[in-house]
Amino acid sequence: MLVSLYAENVALIKKLNITVGAGFTVFTGETGGGKSIIVDSMALLCGARGDKTLIRTGEEQATVEGVFDVSGERGGDFAEFAGEDGLMSVYRRITADGRSICRINGRTVPVNRLKELVSRLLNIHGQQDTQSLSDPQTHIGLLDTYAGDTAELGSYREQYEVYTAAYAEAERMSKLAEEKMLRLDVLDYQINELENASVRAGEESELEGERSVLVNYEKIYDNVRGALEELKGRDSALSKLGRANDSLRRIENVLTGSSDYIKRLESCVYEIEDVAESLKEGIDLECESPEKRIDEIEERLSVISRLKRKYRTDDAGLAEQLEMFKREKKELDMSDEYLADKRAFLAEAEKELARRANVLRAKRQSAAALLEKEIEECLASLDMPSVTFKTEFTDIPFCENGSCGVEFLISANKGELPRPIARIASGGELSRIMLAIKSAFARTDGVGTVVFDEIDSGISGKTSEMLGKKLKELARKGIQIMCITHSAQVASQADTHWLVSKGVEGERTYTHVKVLGKEERIDELARIMGGIKVTDAVRSAARETLDSSRLPSDGA
Repeated sequence: MLVSLYAENVALIKKLNITVGAGFTVFTGETGGGKSIIVDSMALLCGARGDKTLIRTGEEQATVEGVFDVSGERGGDFAEFAGEDGLMSVYRRITADGRSICRINGRTVPVNRLKELVSRLLNIHGQQDTQSLSDPQTHIGLLDTYAGDTAELGSYREQYEVYTAAYAEAERMSKLAEEKMLRLDVLDYQINELENASVRAGEESELEGERSVLVNYEKIYDNVRGALEELKGRDSALSKLGRANDSLRRIENVLTGSSDYIKRLESCVYEIEDVAESLKEGIDLECESPEKRIDEIEERLSVISRLKRKYRTDDAGLAEQLEMFKREKKELDMSDEYLADKRAFLAEAEKELARRANVLRAKRQSAAALLEKEIEECLASLDMPSVTFKTEFTDIPFCENGSCGVEFLISANKGELPRPIARIASGGELSRIMLAIKSAFARTDGVGTVVFDEIDSGISGKTSEMLGKKLKELARKGIQIMCITHSAQVASQADTHWLVSKGVEGERTYTHVKVLGKEERIDELARIMGGIKVTDAVRSAARETLDSSRLPSDGA
């Protein structure tokens, strides 16, 4: 449950620090006093969008912090963050430049993590939630929450992923089968074209290098021949080195160090011979027609260039493209058999999906029967004694949520057939239906704190008193209830009553919040009941309203 709430620089709030008790708490005050700001502050703790317009004028940031007692909560998430005293602090700061900082017990966390955790502790119900009842798309989620069918829904969705993947593959293969013959003709042509071209990786650069040599063939030829002549010709470097070596051999026995000189000269001979051989290998000195070879190279480069443009790849990619075409052709050749296997697998996947969908549907139908009874009983206690609440199930194609559609139907009057909520229920009836659903969910969703923002909208008189009693009853089940209300009948039922007001100090407007004692509560209830002029009779009625709402165990 929520233990305390601190807000700073949120709209009209400069600083707000309230301690929230267990049971049923109400906030009242004149319109525009700042009651909705308290709800907005709690919404920030729940991970709502940090709109910078919430920041008080002239300030750079707004801060909200809530302390929760999670000692009774289960799950490793709460054990991870809670202190030894069982308390967990949730902090949220938004800045004028749009940044948002979230911390749980001092540890910085992403806003999604904060939202995930606090949503299991605190639920805010506003008028927009009531209106969402008019949208049948929300009903299946509400029923699933009540049914607690997480395991069945998870099992179904797991198989649904298998089914959709199998369906997509079978569709792909069916489409391929329709286009098979045409595609095979195209593949045969492309494979033959690439196989006949037989382009090697790196071939293009090799050919360009060879072409460069041939274009300069005459110049290269003359200079290489000249170099070879100087190295190995009649009066070449090799001949002179040989004669020098012979001279040294003749004095090898009489001149110290001659052997070393001879070896070094022999090394030079080997090096020159190697250079000469490399030069000869580097160019074909016997090439009859460089021009002819250049033409052949140009033709080959043209083929490679055309294929590169056609297949949008390089010369290495052409070989990869060929292998890809061969794999596709093989797949198409086997497509009939493959398609049959995929269709058989799809049929089995659909059969299993249908089985799991039926299990999920049965769980929902069983829960719906209990929910209908519980809501009808709750609505009867909220001055709707003749209401009939039904859950309509319809068959729909397989989707993420199963194979059945769910819509809540209602008949507010005896003898009338149940119809869609959007066509039947008024605003006040929608509020009571939502409260009935929240009451029914009290034992299933595990949320310890529920905030109702003006759930009494469209309700007055006796019905408001019944609604207030229902809220108190919900609080008696161990749920912390907080309610923003304009109804004296609802406010009188609360265990704790806070007054929200605003005033001007200097040149600024401030929102103030204070907890009311009994006499102050009577004054506030009288204001709500009597309007501008509060008479003794109105004040007496307010006292009677408050006293009549007290149970013997409630005390003063």
